[in-house]
Order: sequence, then C-alpha cells, then structure tokens
Amino acid sequence: MANDLLHSVLSGHKTATCCNYELAKLQEEKLAEVGQLNILLDGQGCARAIIQTTHVEVVPFKEVREEFALLEGEGITSLEDWQRSHQEFFTREWEAAGGRFNTNMMVFCETFKIVYRAKGNGQS
Repeated sequence: MANDLLHSVLSGHKTATCCNYELAKLQEEKLAEVGQLNILLDGQGCARAIIQTTHVEVVPFKEVREEFALLEGEGITSLEDWQRSHQEFFTREWEAAGGRFNTNMMVFCETFKIVYRAKGNGQS
C-alpha cells in the first residue's frame, strides 16, 4: 500500500490527505502545519521524496468539498466516491477506538506539494 500511495504522489495524482481529526486529537497525534516538511518512504522504508504542507483545514465530514476530495487521488472520481470510501474507513477506525462515525465528525484536510524527489523515485 505504501508503494501505491507513493506512486500516486510522485505521479501528481495525489496532492492531499485527510484524517479523523477527533480521533487524532484523542490519540495525541501531531498534525501537519503549513510549511511543514515530511519525508515519504516506500514500502521498504527508503526515503523517496519530501513533501511540504501547503494548506490545512478542519471541517465536518459532510462539508468536505469535491475539490479537496479529488486531490486525494486514490481512484476517487467524485465527492460521492470520497464520501463512500472515507465513511467506510472512518467507521472502521472509530469502531476500533470505541467511537461511532457521524457526518458531523471533524476531518483534518491537508494539501501538499513535492519539494524533492530521490533518484529512482521509488516507482518500481
């Protein structure tokens, strides 16, 4: 899965990601900030690229815009595709943590750009 996501980023199809904001806060995860740099690893743990966060926004699930949904790539072709796949994912994630999905839950939305590519770029 790491290699598939990496390929989506390197090919330019994926320029955004999101997470369940409420669960991230509950688990005390550090969320990205604008300007932050992150190293992308391939499935073998090798550094392949550096991305920089360009925008962050926290919105209710039901208010995520189609523009953002399409930036996530991963085969998403419409807002409805994004809502369906993310509702399934967030439901499983919340249930594992003892919570319950609802369309008012807050989603942390992040967009990014590639600022460095390693030689060989991880596309194998």
